[in-house]
Amino acid sequence: MLYNIPCRIYILSTLSLCISGIVSTATATSSETKISNEETLVVTTNRSASNLWESPATIQVIDQQTLQNSTNASIADNLQDIPGVEITDNSLAGRKQIRIRGEASSRVLILID
Repeated sequence: MLYNIPCRIYILSTLSLCISGIVSTATATSSETKISNEETLVVTTNRSASNLWESPATIQVIDQQTLQNSTNASIADNLQDIPGVEITDNSLAGRKQIRIRGEASSRVLILID
């Protein structure tokens, strides 16, 4: 009888781990489904729409909700939080140069919808 108690505890703890794994998998699946329903399209100068994941360029999307919740004063201030983006002040008042991964600011495209 003493040997059955640790075995029962082991079985119950294993069962609870399996159930928690199933619940966490179900939660992760539902959140993945939510993300996949929102498709982001990329439209560039060739005027053809393509999926964000199929685009050959690196694209960072900042949604409207993030911009509204931000306390930054300008778009450039929001962009400086992205890795690889460097913002420098220009000699003209209020103008900033935006560089991505060391590329010149003339090679950077920022689209605002």
